[in-house]
Amino acid sequence: MATVKNKPLKVKNIDKGDVYVYGRKYDIIEAAIIASEFETLGDCNYEFARIRIRQDIPTDSKLRVLIHELSHAALYENGLNDLYTKEQIEGICNFVTHMHCSVLPDNQKALDLYRNLK
Repeated sequence: MATVKNKPLKVKNIDKGDVYVYGRKYDIIEAAIIASEFETLGDCNYEFARIRIRQDIPTDSKLRVLIHELSHAALYENGLNDLYTKEQIEGICNFVTHMHCSVLPDNQKALDLYRNLK
């Protein structure tokens, strides 16, 4: 579950649809309510290969939640969920989100290098 907040990102729109995580297709959907927990902004259901993002949050927050939930999916698809506690998994997903949304955008050289490696 994502509870990631940080500085604003320049995001136009989050397209709903499908993404692939290590070959498995995950559906991305927006939902009115995710769970009874107030802070829950998104979730990742491994059984149904579905990521839900709360529809009532700002678009820049949706990007952070998407990256956070994709991190959960990546850990699961690599068989790593059993190696860590729930708290450790949340920490890993928060770290990955921070890297993608805060550290990399602030470092143009790193982004240019990444784009050239594709």
